[in-house]
Formats: sequence, C-alpha cells, structure tokens
Amino acid sequence: MIDTSADCAKCDPLDGIAQTLDHASAAVIAQMTSGLSPVTMLQAWLDWCAHLAISPGRRLQLVGKAGRKVQR
Repeated sequence: MIDTSADCAKCDPLDGIAQTLDHASAAVIAQMTSGLSPVTMLQAWLDWCAHLAISPGRRLQLVGKAGRKVQR
C-alpha cells in the first residue's frame, strides 16, 4: 500500500507506478486465461505431455485417428 502521509520521506516514487503496472498486467493475464493461473495451465500441459511421452499405444491411437480425419 502506498503511504500518502507527509512524513513519507523513505517512500520510493516508483512504488505507485510499479503497483499499477503489476495490477494491469495481472488483469490482462486473467482476461487472456479466463482467470486461470498461467503456471497452473503450464503444469497441466506438461503433465499431459509427460503422460503421452510414456504411452506409445496412445500415441499410435492418436496417429491413426489423425490419419482417418485427414482422409475425410
């Protein structure tokens, strides 16, 4: 919180700007990710990739499915 009192000699003049920028960037990220944390989204994606990497049968199924869709 920004101290607006007259005895705020130690306050950094950039505190208000930094807080405003942080708030604005958080709002933009929240809007782009529908309120989900980008870190949580990355963790879910990496988890999915790791499971797929150790599942050769599932990869084969997905390749077959993709081939059928391309033929249509």
